[in-house]
Amino acid sequence: MRATECAWSAAWRQACAACWLGENESQPTIATVRETLEALAELGPELERMAGLTDRISKMERDQIQFRAETETLAAAMGLTPETSDVLALCHAVVSGIADATKTLERRQDAEAALLAERDEACELAGQLAQVQAQAKRMMDVFKVDSLTEVDMCLRHVARRSELMARLTEARDEMLKAIALETFEEAEAILDTLDRAALEAELSERKSHSDNEDERTRDLFTAKTKADDRIAAVGGDAAVALIDATRRTVLLTIEDRARAYLRLKLGTAAAESALQVYRDRHRSSMMARASEAFSLISRGAYAELVTHPSNGSELLIAKAADGSSKIASELSKGTRFQLYLALRVAGYHEFARSHTPAPSSRTTSWRPSTISAPRRPSGCCLEWPRKVRSYISLIIAISVRLPGLWRRRRSFTISDRRYASLPKA
Repeated sequence: MRATECAWSAAWRQACAACWLGENESQPTIATVRETLEALAELGPELERMAGLTDRISKMERDQIQFRAETETLAAAMGLTPETSDVLALCHAVVSGIADATKTLERRQDAEAALLAERDEACELAGQLAQVQAQAKRMMDVFKVDSLTEVDMCLRHVARRSELMARLTEARDEMLKAIALETFEEAEAILDTLDRAALEAELSERKSHSDNEDERTRDLFTAKTKADDRIAAVGGDAAVALIDATRRTVLLTIEDRARAYLRLKLGTAAAESALQVYRDRHRSSMMARASEAFSLISRGAYAELVTHPSNGSELLIAKAADGSSKIASELSKGTRFQLYLALRVAGYHEFARSHTPAPSSRTTSWRPSTISAPRRPSGCCLEWPRKVRSYISLIIAISVRLPGLWRRRRSFTISDRRYASLPKA
């Protein structure tokens, strides 16, 4: 066993010495050799990658050398002297020079095209100038002058002559048509036989008449224009019919409202007349009873009530015992209450005199036996029916025992024949 191990160790040293493993004159162990072999297995792809990079570097260096050579060749062809060893700067200079040269070439081509167009135009103008000069020479030969200015004057004279000839021909035609002749010679023969002074007088007369006719024509034309404008403003649609229909509708509306107004006015007048007749018929007795009742209620402070017309209405005036007078609105509040009570009593008495007396109420909680009556009994009340006296007694008791209730109600005014309603207790 020992001999076999020695033999293997000798064979291992011999194998290591035969390769690069034995270069360090030391025998590597099996573990070291195993790690080395594993590292060599992984080294293969890296070696290939290194070989690829080496090849790329060599190609880049070759491209750089070739780029430098071509750049220097182009710079030399363009007359550029490299100041430094910077190839990129020299390349930029070459590119800038090529761009400038391209622009210069384009401008040269444009200039050459413009020059060619100008040359063509110059040739065309030269041909036209030759034609104009030839035409001018012919015109100067025709008019026998030496300049174009004189030719222009001659052309103006020719145009004027043509215009005059046309006017002359037109005048001859009008003259022959006016005198109904065929030739101008016949017209001259007739004109020789006429009196010039008579013709001038007739001409003057006809000119004045013509002026008057022209003025009349202008006036008629102005009137026609205004009429046309008015017709155009109306338009060609149904505007006229609509205006007429609107007019008729307005007239009918006015007629209906006028009739309604007349009916109301006549009805108002009839009502006012009937009211005045009724007031005149019943005023004397009612005012006498109201005066008597007011005098009794006010204990003789006021003797009479009268009315006075004012602005279409009547004012109620109370005359005092001393002869002074006050209108109803100037009385005190308590006196106005007394005046109103007197008017109610007189009105109710007038109503009861001409109508059936109203039934008295027996369900009221007010009892006359529990309310003290006024000191002086009303003499006029003794003549009234029993039912009316009970109603008036109730009102007098309320006015005597409950003055605070009247103050809590709204006030009333007596004027212009309209009286406020009595507050209900």
